[in-house]
Order: sequence, then C-alpha cells, then structure tokens
Amino acid sequence: DGDIVRLIDTETAERMKSLDGQERAKGKDAVIRHEKKQQREKEMNAFMKNMKKPRK
Repeated sequence: DGDIVRLIDTETAERMKSLDGQERAKGKDAVIRHEKKQQREKEMNAFMKNMKKPRK
C-alpha cells in the first residue's frame, strides 16, 4: 500500500514542478482547504467526545 502512496506522491511532485505559478497557487488553496477540513473534523471529534461524557 505504501508503494502506491509513494508513487502518487512522486507523480504529484512532478506535476507540481511542471505547473505554472497560477496552477501551483490553486494547489496550495486545495491543501489549505484540506487542512481546514481536517481541523474541523478534529474539533467535531473532540466535541462528540465531550458530549459522551456524563454530565455532573
């Protein structure tokens, strides 16, 4: 499984190198969006954990 991931990473890296600045900026936006989504999911998980705790 790791080999496939590495292959995709290499492909992506090659593509990033060949992209012009505008395309790279788009890619950066996508990464930022992805990170924000992960952050939201983390916060949701923490929230759900808190909800499961018995109230005093």
